[in-house]
Amino acid sequence: MRMCWILIVNVMFIVGSEYDISNYLCYKIYYSYKGGCMNVFDLKNKEAGRTCVVVGAGYTLKLYEKQIKKFINKDKVFTIGINNMSMFVKPDYHMWTNNDRFKTFGKTISSDSTLILGSKLKKNIIDTVGMPYYKIDYLDRFKHKMGIDNKIVKGKFRTCGNLAIFVAQKILGAENVYCVGFDGYTLAFEDKKFKQHCYGDKFSDSTDYEYEKEKDDIVYKVFDELKSVGVNFKIITPTAFKRHYLEGVL
Repeated sequence: MRMCWILIVNVMFIVGSEYDISNYLCYKIYYSYKGGCMNVFDLKNKEAGRTCVVVGAGYTLKLYEKQIKKFINKDKVFTIGINNMSMFVKPDYHMWTNNDRFKTFGKTISSDSTLILGSKLKKNIIDTVGMPYYKIDYLDRFKHKMGIDNKIVKGKFRTCGNLAIFVAQKILGAENVYCVGFDGYTLAFEDKKFKQHCYGDKFSDSTDYEYEKEKDDIVYKVFDELKSVGVNFKIITPTAFKRHYLEGVL
């Protein structure tokens, strides 16, 4: 039955393209009949063999905007956006897992982006945006070995960006994953030219260094585990996570 619906959606997209009807309208027609949302595994290997750039919301987006856009415009590169970053790049996919951030910044999502939403987002908040989306079911706990079990992603990810790195390669099928705007929470403390996000004040998350350091330490562990399960990624803008930084790409 699911395959029939996917076929119907694809036909609608072809017809929509022929008659200049937006994908958004096609999706609205689809959902009016089916209801609910699609599963992120419906996108399995959709980007197989391509390069992915996961775009976080770090301040380096501002500092390296031209270089990032030049890199993204290369052939076969697709993007996954995280958090409030659409003022710099209109991502092919936009992924959210945090209720507060989605509620605050959901209005910035481009209608041209494919929306991927974490299963912990509340329906009443999702409904305020009014866009079709793919749901990702995941368990964010250290006790789970990172992987996929019956279409549920398991492991400790800590942030939406880290989860997106996993999704890019293990679900969408990207061959290589590069990350920009993955500054880390502590970089703003270490260098006065940095802020914690590409929006808001210098310390848009917290001014408590020890608290931010604790979060960065967890993220470091997540990055190491991503590597251990075979996810091929590198951060290519300046970052607090030096072991995973590949300098000179941009």
